[in-house]
Amino acid sequence: MSSSNFSDLRRCVRLAALWTAVAVAIIVAGIYMQNFYPAPYAPQQPVEFSHKTHVCKLGMDCAACHTGAFISPQAGLPPASSCMNCHRHVLSDSPLIEPIRRAADPDYPEYTGMPIPWVAVNRLAGHAYFSHVAHVTRGVGCTECHDDIARMDRVGTSRNRGMKWCTECHRNPSRRLRPLEEIANPSYNPAQYLQNHDIKIGNGLKLTDPNHLSPLLQKRWIVAPSSNCTTCHH
Repeated sequence: MSSSNFSDLRRCVRLAALWTAVAVAIIVAGIYMQNFYPAPYAPQQPVEFSHKTHVCKLGMDCAACHTGAFISPQAGLPPASSCMNCHRHVLSDSPLIEPIRRAADPDYPEYTGMPIPWVAVNRLAGHAYFSHVAHVTRGVGCTECHDDIARMDRVGTSRNRGMKWCTECHRNPSRRLRPLEEIANPSYNPAQYLQNHDIKIGNGLKLTDPNHLSPLLQKRWIVAPSSNCTTCHH
């Protein structure tokens, strides 16, 4: 093989290696972006359930359906039988609740008894751990992670909830904390809260600055979450 042919071969090998590296980098970047920087997502559900109607209009509390959030790591979804407790009497003939009746109403001609196949919106990676009860019992409100879900007709997510977002909260949780009775309040406002509640800060003085409420709660509850890897990756 002549020196010129050998040089051409080396250039081809280098070029192939370069393009292979570029392709691998693009694939890795795509996987990273998909898992850690998810795109806005609001899938169609088998039942057109509106949080806006149930929470804002009817005044239902988050715990009415997601009972697990306040007592266990997982918030959970209510069984269709819970929905039927109300819809047996409200809009029972509406086509909107036909999937519920198929799942939980034995008197319905098309009853199957099969659970409603809800589509997961906030899906946690298998290598990570998150406990709802650990957060909501220490002042982290529902809207901190679930956006303004109470005003959504269809549940969706637009916020980047990658590892950086979690660690930033763990390193500086004070601005995200609220009184426990306000955890599920979609309209929580610290200034409004202080107008209606007397929060003492010592020597009989009343807290008046809403910017100091969250730091005060953090101090009183001794909220000091770890940002160590093993906190979320057991």
